[in-house]
Amino acid sequence: MKIVVVSHAYPRRKNDWSANFIEDLCLSYIKLGHEVILFIPATPRWTRKDDDLGGVRVVRFNYCPVHKWQVFGYGSAMTNDLKPSISHVLLLPLLIISGIFCLLRFLKKERSVDLIHSHWAVPNSIIAVIARYFSKTKAKIFTSFPGSDVTALTMMGLAGRLVARKIIGKSDYLFCNSHDLKDALIHLGIPYNKLDLVIYGVDPQKVKFDPLSRDKVRATLGIRENERMLMMAGRFVPKKGFGTALRAIKEISGKFQRIKMIIVGDGNLITEYQEILMNDATNQYVMFVGSLPLEDLYATYSACDIFIMPNRKLPADGLNVTVVEAMSCACPVVATNIGGNELVVSEGVNGFLVDADNPHLLAEKVLALLADDSLAQKFGQNSRKLVEEKYNWNVIARHYIDVYWTIKK
Repeated sequence: MKIVVVSHAYPRRKNDWSANFIEDLCLSYIKLGHEVILFIPATPRWTRKDDDLGGVRVVRFNYCPVHKWQVFGYGSAMTNDLKPSISHVLLLPLLIISGIFCLLRFLKKERSVDLIHSHWAVPNSIIAVIARYFSKTKAKIFTSFPGSDVTALTMMGLAGRLVARKIIGKSDYLFCNSHDLKDALIHLGIPYNKLDLVIYGVDPQKVKFDPLSRDKVRATLGIRENERMLMMAGRFVPKKGFGTALRAIKEISGKFQRIKMIIVGDGNLITEYQEILMNDATNQYVMFVGSLPLEDLYATYSACDIFIMPNRKLPADGLNVTVVEAMSCACPVVATNIGGNELVVSEGVNGFLVDADNPHLLAEKVLALLADDSLAQKFGQNSRKLVEEKYNWNVIARHYIDVYWTIKK
């Protein structure tokens, strides 16, 4: 098969954290014997070379006359994932119009495209559906909703509902990675029976526990052998709920002082997080390490004893790929029961699920694992097993191909 992956984000350099899950899916398609073309807007920070793309063919298009202004996406399209950035609102029409014309030209040139796999319905499924219509190609369109696109459609009101139903809804297969997103999409007018739940996976051969990395990272961070390392990773936006976990540190440290919380990521909420720690006098238990290259992020998972994902419904979010990556490194998980966490974290099997915005419950479950090393180890082993059996890109890519052939019939 010839598969065109349409996205506005992709790792711009080797070991880039941005949209690394899309690259992993592309490489899994290739491993299964399919040809993959990445259709993506140009960006000034792109440094990838053909020889480090793993066989992915890249088609880049310009959408703005000034190259350095082509900065749409990469976590900056929406401020705190709550409201759109003004500059991105202005860039969006240019991106959609240019994308439609460029993809239309590409589809007319290469008539043998079988599947167009679109990530982020806004803008990419809009581009894909309209370009397919005018090119008259018979390629099937798969649409993935990571989360911010659902927020954008919801904020557009009636216009968003019309775009969802009349354009994006023309996709042959639509899916998201949380019940919260599915409910939001149904509210937008996407029929229930057209929506599926499919998570973003991980490559278990690339992301796995490494004892040498564990020792090196813990030494670098100054974590002693008898200390337990808690970890969170993601952008500092309200829906990730990091503030809830930081408020839980006071209760956790009051009963188990040998802890250190490592937080990977960045964002403008860091001031709010620091104020929580200052007010609770828990600064000494938390370390912000910023965004990390992928290799360093994977190594940090190996150093982790408990991974925490405290999502909030502000707004609806999908499953964070960091949860599955941590699981692949044999981490037990304590997470809230929203944001897709319930799709991969099984209560009492590989972790615990708690209500959102409840620091006490979160602390209680973390303390249960801190008090029982054998339970934590069992949960971690189960996490790894689940990734090897179900939550990896090879399994997920095969699922997409199976769906394609079912629809094709």
